[in-house]
Amino acid sequence: MSDLIVDALLADGRRVAAQVRMSWSEDFRAVMEVVIEGLPAVTGQEQDYFEALRSVRRQLDSLGVKLLVNGARRDVW
Repeated sequence: MSDLIVDALLADGRRVAAQVRMSWSEDFRAVMEVVIEGLPAVTGQEQDYFEALRSVRRQLDSLGVKLLVNGARRDVW
């Protein structure tokens, strides 16, 4: 398991720390969990970490939260 701390932007404009936990499931799927204090934890489980990040971002979008990482830029592979 790997843990990272990244910035997140809340719907009210506050910038807060988000803990990102990355691991592999028993069936070798990428698992990404994002924990932000005061919000429910969000988890994505996909074939790779890029898709797991996309899944997490879709869930966070519904909460008005943006992760401030460049994982989905057009020039990132």
